[in-house]
Amino acid sequence: MFKIAFLPGNLALEKDTQNVPQDGLYHLVFKGEEIGSFKSETQAVKKYNEIRQKLETEFPKSDYDDVDKKRLLMEALKDSLVSQNSYRPRNVKKNKTRTFG
Repeated sequence: MFKIAFLPGNLALEKDTQNVPQDGLYHLVFKGEEIGSFKSETQAVKKYNEIRQKLETEFPKSDYDDVDKKRLLMEALKDSLVSQNSYRPRNVKKNKTRTFG
């Protein structure tokens, strides 16, 4: 299974997903309609990038700076289970005594 997408432009390159036939070809999908299929991944990605560059001119870049992007990422991680498991810093024991049992 293979998929890359440019969501603002509704463009995707897919292989063996539920949205395209599972025939081993790379399918270029634009606004829900297949506009091309390729045997070679390099040819498919090249065509995808050409169309994406044209679409990127229609959609302005975001006005977020690095601080805002990091804040948004941390807010998204807080809501997920991942933040509770691996991204939260360990609680450091404040006293030096050991207690058992």
